[in-house]
Amino acid sequence: MLLVEDTSTTGASTLAAAATVRSEGAHVAGVVRLVDCGGASAITKADMPVRSMLTAADHWSDRHDREPHPHRGRAR
Repeated sequence: MLLVEDTSTTGASTLAAAATVRSEGAHVAGVVRLVDCGGASAITKADMPVRSMLTAADHWSDRHDREPHPHRGRAR
C-alpha cells in the first residue's frame, strides 16, 4: 500500500496511519507527500521510503506578491 499525505511536519500522522494499516495486515510500500514540511527522517526510520512533490520553500516562495486571503489579512 502507498500512503499519500497532503503535507507532513513531524511525520506523526503518517506513522499513525502506517500503524493502522499494518495492524490490518497490509504492507506499506512507501509514502508520497504533496508538500514536505519536515518529518521525513521519522518516516524513513520506520522503514518506509518517502518522496515529496514540493518542499515548503517551493510552495511558499512565490506567494509573497499574491493578493491577501480574505480571512487572513495581508499576504506574506
